[in-house]
Amino acid sequence: MPDDLLILQPEINEKATQLQNLAKELKTASGDGNVGTAAGDLASNAQTLHGAASQLPATDGLTDLKDKATELATAAKKDTTSAGQDKESLYATATALQSDATDPANAIAVIEAFKKVKTAYEKLAAHPKYSTNKPSPGQTPDPNTAKRKVKAVETAWNGVKTEFENLCKALIKHYSDEVNTQATQLKNDPTVENARAFKEEYDTFKDVKSTIEIKPGDSGTKKTIEVTNLPHINDTFKPRQKKFIWIIIPSILTQWLNFLTYKLAVYPQKLKAEANGLSGKAGTLSTRSSTLETALGSNEAAKKLAEGLKEAASNSVSGKGLKELLGDLNKASGITNIHDKAKLVLAKYNEVVNAYNSVKGDTTATGKAVEFATVKSAFNQLQKAAYEGTIDDPSEGKADDKRYNGKAEELKTKAQLLHDAANAIFEAAKDGSPLTELRTPAGQLKEAAKSSSGQDDLYNAAKALESGGSVDEHKANDVIAKFDAVKSAYTTLSSKTEYKDVIEDNSSLPQEQQQKVKAVDTAYKDLKGIYYQMLNLSKLHKAAEKLRAAAQAASGLNTLEDLKNAADNLKTNVTTLRDQTAGNAYDNAKNVEDKFNDVKSAFNKLTADENKVQDTFNALKGVYDHIGSTTFLDLLIPNLNNNS
Repeated sequence: MPDDLLILQPEINEKATQLQNLAKELKTASGDGNVGTAAGDLASNAQTLHGAASQLPATDGLTDLKDKATELATAAKKDTTSAGQDKESLYATATALQSDATDPANAIAVIEAFKKVKTAYEKLAAHPKYSTNKPSPGQTPDPNTAKRKVKAVETAWNGVKTEFENLCKALIKHYSDEVNTQATQLKNDPTVENARAFKEEYDTFKDVKSTIEIKPGDSGTKKTIEVTNLPHINDTFKPRQKKFIWIIIPSILTQWLNFLTYKLAVYPQKLKAEANGLSGKAGTLSTRSSTLETALGSNEAAKKLAEGLKEAASNSVSGKGLKELLGDLNKASGITNIHDKAKLVLAKYNEVVNAYNSVKGDTTATGKAVEFATVKSAFNQLQKAAYEGTIDDPSEGKADDKRYNGKAEELKTKAQLLHDAANAIFEAAKDGSPLTELRTPAGQLKEAAKSSSGQDDLYNAAKALESGGSVDEHKANDVIAKFDAVKSAYTTLSSKTEYKDVIEDNSSLPQEQQQKVKAVDTAYKDLKGIYYQMLNLSKLHKAAEKLRAAAQAASGLNTLEDLKNAADNLKTNVTTLRDQTAGNAYDNAKNVEDKFNDVKSAFNKLTADENKVQDTFNALKGVYDHIGSTTFLDLLIPNLNNNS
């Protein structure tokens, strides 16, 4: 080993060992499956499903299922007259993976094919004729009956599900082996070459803060490795998307995979580190609450509230407070144990918040200004630590223009696709066409998405936003307005009977024309998905302005005046958060939260005047709820309660 790398070996050893141990644990939990064998079994089951689905509509009473059964049969395995035509069915992709288990593209293809099979099965299973003839568990219907044919499909589908899960586990094991091998190699021989192999294999270093950097040395040929916390625990299992994340996340059959991969790779160490940091702050809050309790003297009601907060924050005598539960979590080992400890922490944290709000709402307690101020400060520090670094609108802010503009570019692309899909209906819906009723609304939708005049549409609004550098309020508002126009046009189109019948699978239109309608539905949902990921603060700003204007329109009423002022303050604070400078995200976000609560409080005081602003308030609340706020537990355990 070159002398200039010797000093790095202890740190490389430590971090590579972390990676290696996690890989081994993941491999052990994944079982002993082999990718090639599992893929072969899946292909066999896909072929069985193809046969069962193909036979289904040939039975008396099941002819209505022909289209949906054919869709399922084709997704499982296509009928071909010559070799090489079937490349996308589950059978074909599983067979390809069986032949070459080392190519991650083959694994991804299987996952995508399985999704199509699952969708086709769900459509078939939802048909009344299918559900009526579905036999009860354990029932063996007579041969050559409709129920016997449906049972054959059910059995084949369950076989596909089982083998797909087995394949996912085998894939996890396979890529865990790769993680283990590379980590072992790097630990044993931390040379530039091995670091480069690690870098190329897992690509953890492309877009995360913690990296191994391979740099030129002082001379022209010499190279050194610079270690900056290799790899950060957050990124320990964040290898090349195609090689790991894409393989695990789409395994939608069981919560087992979701629980295993997320909790095993990231959750324990990260969560325990956060718990350690929060524990001291919980203790401080308890101590200061005790001081407030003493200061309240003989006021038993207020003292009881302060005591409740003190014991929720820390209690080593009877039960456990947040501090003690955080300590338990920090010391815990084993996935299941950590998971259980985290649930207790989450519940207790919410208890602390409620207890603090009770103290805060008591005028006697807050009347002890000095003591309450220290309690408030301690609570804010605890809450800030829980929120630290997580309050961030993912699409806004001057510090993130590249990602922001990227969303605008995606929106522009989706607008083009929606235009094209709507135009296909518009062109097909001429006189005499069964789509005639859809021609006018389809034309309105395509123009709203991208107009023939080249202006005043969503496509060009997104294009202007994309090229505008930092967040521009006028351009952002233009995108919001243009999306509203697209949404309105889509709502009109989708309300037509011909459209709804296709989406609800009740249409008698030819398949070619049904596909045109479905293409619009898909394109709109894709566009909406991108839109809802961006401009959240600008949407909130605009909604606050609309509420302010609605309240002002009914001027002269004191309650509405309060609401108008609260909405105006919210709008101002949203602007500050959106245009923030680095380092102020937490404080600015908390201000927005406080101002929204003021708006909500003012609205809740309304009685007879409520109907004047009900719609605009609901719109504002909808935007605010969509943005949401994230605690450290929500961030680290996004589905904690789903894995009970």
